[in-house]
Amino acid sequence: MQDQARHFLFLQGPHGPFFARLAGQLTAKGHRVTRIGLNAADRIFWPWRFTRTVSAMIARAGGVTVRPEVAQISLLRGNTTSQAWYLDLFNNPGMDIPVRNGDHLLIEADRRSFTALGATGTQNRVPF
Repeated sequence: MQDQARHFLFLQGPHGPFFARLAGQLTAKGHRVTRIGLNAADRIFWPWRFTRTVSAMIARAGGVTVRPEVAQISLLRGNTTSQAWYLDLFNNPGMDIPVRNGDHLLIEADRRSFTALGATGTQNRVPF
């Protein structure tokens, strides 16, 4: 049986570091962890680093600086690079995967373009 990433939901439990440590171990293995807490003091034991999905990391970094409709996300994990369109990340929540230690995220504008040949004998390069 192949390991698949799961999404764990922690409801508010006893205060203390246990659940934060457990969440850290789960996210280190590529799982996603969400916690519902009703007490603002829970942040003491529940640091942001356990909600490390692609969208959360982009948000914490300040968002994207290129137009969202042409933004491409590249996730470099080890020797593998995966790409997705920025807007697809929000239209398909299943693509919002956990970021692991050692991962690198790169967001850049689509570099593709095409050449338009005009009837006047000129040509222009047009980005997508």
